[in-house]
Amino acid sequence: MVKSTFKCILYATAFFMFGEIQAQTSSDTILSLSLEQAIDYAKSNSATLKNKQLDITNAAEQVKQVKAMGLPQVNASIAYNQFLQVPGNWIENFIKAPGSPEYIFLQFQQPINMSATFQASQLIFDGTYFLGLKAAKEYTNVSKLLKAQNEQELEYNIAEAYIQTVGMKANLVVLESNIKTIDSNLRVLIAMHAEGFIEKLDIDKLNLTRANIVAQKEKLEGGINILNNVLKIQLGSPYNANLILTDDMNALNSKIRVPDLNSDATTEKFEVKLMEQQLTLSQLNEKRYKVSKYPRVIAIAQHQQSTQRPEFNFFNSNLTPNNNWVPSTLVGLNVSIPIFDGFQNKSKIVELVNNRTKMQNDLENFKRFNSIVFLNSKIQYLNNIKMLELQKENILLSKQVYEKSRIKYSEGVGSSIEITQAQNDMVAANTQYQTALNDVVSAKIAMIKTLGQKIFQ
Repeated sequence: MVKSTFKCILYATAFFMFGEIQAQTSSDTILSLSLEQAIDYAKSNSATLKNKQLDITNAAEQVKQVKAMGLPQVNASIAYNQFLQVPGNWIENFIKAPGSPEYIFLQFQQPINMSATFQASQLIFDGTYFLGLKAAKEYTNVSKLLKAQNEQELEYNIAEAYIQTVGMKANLVVLESNIKTIDSNLRVLIAMHAEGFIEKLDIDKLNLTRANIVAQKEKLEGGINILNNVLKIQLGSPYNANLILTDDMNALNSKIRVPDLNSDATTEKFEVKLMEQQLTLSQLNEKRYKVSKYPRVIAIAQHQQSTQRPEFNFFNSNLTPNNNWVPSTLVGLNVSIPIFDGFQNKSKIVELVNNRTKMQNDLENFKRFNSIVFLNSKIQYLNNIKMLELQKENILLSKQVYEKSRIKYSEGVGSSIEITQAQNDMVAANTQYQTALNDVVSAKIAMIKTLGQKIFQ
């Protein structure tokens, strides 16, 4: 049977994703999928994985952007200005003629100014550049790990939903089989009642048992429909697709391997890989702060053509020399030397080292925690195996009891209560067997998930 906590998750998921389901295509689709095919289908249609792939692409572009900082930077510009009022200066009149003013206003600026500039620069040395380039490449690795982690989580989610759906369908088959058995017994009882061998009360009791099983069946069918819809969400399939799961629980139990029970629970975990990658980035960041105190050297080269003209005559020929373009060219080095930052850089390094120590503590704590989780999952799996064997024996025993009760009843030496109880015990035994088989398969998934491995290697 489905655990209550898992039911809550399924109902919540179905509620929040309802809008997304409605937005999908309305074409009728038949999806007949084994568990492996369901996982492959989900990976091809997952919007989350598609977005993670775009993150990887963006990370690669960021590496290119960092690389570009070390390549020549070339710029060209054109500037045109026209003074509506030409600026000038009042100066003492150098002409000392009688009646001349003491000061005169002179305008040395032409009203039309235009310049064309071509500039190139090249980074010669910057310690932070090479570390930034390496950090950008490491960030690409983080993006790849995150995509792989999401792909793995999707695989586990598909497997868990698939197993729960198959388990509920197996229980449904058991209930339908029991209903058929009860119907067969009812026909016998009705015939015996017509001959006066039994009371109608015996028939009523068996009808009550049948009604209870039918109610369980209808409830189970509703749960299966909900699980099917949740699985469609995870698959990324059309909401009205006819979903057929081709693997039954026995097939799943055979296909899903038992992982090595002596495995290291931390070697393949993406959480461990991501934390180790974060530690690497932290170390690079610390080096970046340390080398930021070194000089930064940039080489520059610039050529400019400028002109000042009394009017807009750029399309005229045979102009006077004062309209000519005046060239200027320069080359140089720009050296930036950090001298004192008020110990800001030192404080950042201390903070960074402290945070890295916290990450290392978290990593060790996670490794311990995950190892214990794997140990518990092994214990749970071994217990489930024992329970499955016990339920196999209970099924055989319940069938034997039922057959004996049915024979005794048909011979008139047994009671209707006895056969009804035997019927209920057989229903319970079959249901408990399916639950035990479901638990074994789920325990395998739990161990594989704890180890961070693929379900199908």
